[in-house]
Amino acid sequence: TVATFFVSRDEEKISDFLLRQLPIPLQQKFRNLKQNLFKALIGFLKAQLIILTITFIESLIGLKIIGIKYAFTISIIVAIVDILPVLGTGTIYIPWGIISILTGDIRLGLSLLVLYTIIIVVRYLVEPRIVGYQLGIHPLVALMSMFVGIKLFGVGGVILGPAIVVIIKACQNAGILPKFK
Repeated sequence: TVATFFVSRDEEKISDFLLRQLPIPLQQKFRNLKQNLFKALIGFLKAQLIILTITFIESLIGLKIIGIKYAFTISIIVAIVDILPVLGTGTIYIPWGIISILTGDIRLGLSLLVLYTIIIVVRYLVEPRIVGYQLGIHPLVALMSMFVGIKLFGVGGVILGPAIVVIIKACQNAGILPKFK
């Protein structure tokens, strides 16, 4: 823990020292890499914010149409849960819908399940485009990276897959890796 304190306190000095040990062309490549990765991180955060906003708006409109009291508050909670890895809108809508059906409110239960389906369909159609645009990769590459990420790493692969693609792209842009032909 003491080492962690000193490393974190002097992180900039340590990074600068290590960077100065490299040849000047390589120093510039690593600076470019750092800038590219920072831009990608900002792009990823913007993409998540856009997706969160879309989920919020869909939930708000859907819950208002269904006639749910406190639709605004519930929509905020749904959007926040949706952004968390592993959890999603289904964490709220599926149990709520099933419990409503089991307690006899079939209209509410089916309405919630339909709303959940609409949110998921829209998300799967829009997410690759938004993530791809914000990260500077083709939407098909974003979709493929999410799919491969899920297959290799499970649910966390939705984030890890595109992150790996972005790191590869940043390394290519910085001149560390050759660009694809």
